[in-house]
Amino acid sequence: MARHLPATRQTIQLGALIRDQRGWVLLQRPRGKKVAWRLPLGGIGWYESPEDAIRRYVWETTGLIIAVEELLPKVHSAILKTARQSLHQLTAYFRAQHVGGELQMVTATCENRFWDPRVIQDVLPETRHILKKFAKV
Repeated sequence: MARHLPATRQTIQLGALIRDQRGWVLLQRPRGKKVAWRLPLGGIGWYESPEDAIRRYVWETTGLIIAVEELLPKVHSAILKTARQSLHQLTAYFRAQHVGGELQMVTATCENRFWDPRVIQDVLPETRHILKKFAKV
C-alpha cells in the first residue's frame, strides 16, 4: 500500500448519470474552456439527503427535474494536493431520469448538453468509466 500524508480535509461530492427519454446522457463542462465533459457533480449541504442534494444541484445548474433511481455501486476516491494542504475527495454516483424542466444554461460557469452515449468523445476518465460500466456504452 502506498504511503502518503493524511488529508487535511475531506469532501463528499455526488454525481449523476442522467438520461433523457431518448436514452441520451447529460454532461457538463466549465463554460468557455476547452476541457473534457463530465457527469454533473455537486456538493451536499448540512441536513440534506444525498438524493435531495443531487436533485438540487441538477436543478440549480440545468433547470431540469430528475427522478433519482438508485445509488450506483461505485465510489471514486481522490487525493488532491496543493502547496498548503491535501484534500481527500469522495464521489458517489446516482442513476437518474430526466422527468421535467427544460435544459437551460442556468449558471454563467457551466455548459450543459445531452449526448448520445454511443458517440460521446472528450470526457474525463472517471466519466468514461461510469458510462462504460453503467450506461452500457
